[in-house]
Amino acid sequence: MGLKDSEIKDCVGTGLIVDIWGTGPEETSKSGKIDCIALRADMDGLPMVENNPHLEYTSKTDYAHMCGHDGHMVTQLCTIRVLLNCRGQMPANKLVRVLF
Repeated sequence: MGLKDSEIKDCVGTGLIVDIWGTGPEETSKSGKIDCIALRADMDGLPMVENNPHLEYTSKTDYAHMCGHDGHMVTQLCTIRVLLNCRGQMPANKLVRVLF
C-alpha cells in the first residue's frame, strides 16, 4: 500500500502496529503534544472448538476464528488505504495508529 517499513512494527509476536502520519502542514497545538487516534481490530481466536470438518481451513486446535475476524481485518486494511490516500489532508503532527 506504500507504507514504509518504519511505519509497521511487530507487537508482542502476534500483532502489528501501523503508524500513519499526516503529510500536510502542521497545526499549532497549545499543549505541544502530538495528537493521535488509535483504531483496533482483533485477529485472535475464541476458545471454542470449530465444528466444520468439511472446510479445508478448519481450526485444528481448541480455538477458532468464529466472529468475523476476516471482516475486521479487511475493514482495517481498507481504512489504512483511505488514510494513505488522504495523508496530505492530515496535519504532519497528527497520527493515526492502527492496531492489529
